[in-house]
Amino acid sequence: MSYHCPICNAGYTYKKTLKTHMKYDCGKEPRFKCPYCSKRDKCSSNIYKHIRMRHDGMPVIVHRN
Repeated sequence: MSYHCPICNAGYTYKKTLKTHMKYDCGKEPRFKCPYCSKRDKCSSNIYKHIRMRHDGMPVIVHRN
């Protein structure tokens, strides 16, 4: 059984994952921002990776909108 978002039709195996998608992702602006540039993402771990790759040596700090 799969669950689909009524807004964007993204499919998920678990209802809980769909609910998380609808609450935090679907149609929402990215919540996390790199403090060193304009990069934004919906996932904080992507910002952590971005900082380590693009801003080598800088403290890894993620700002939430």
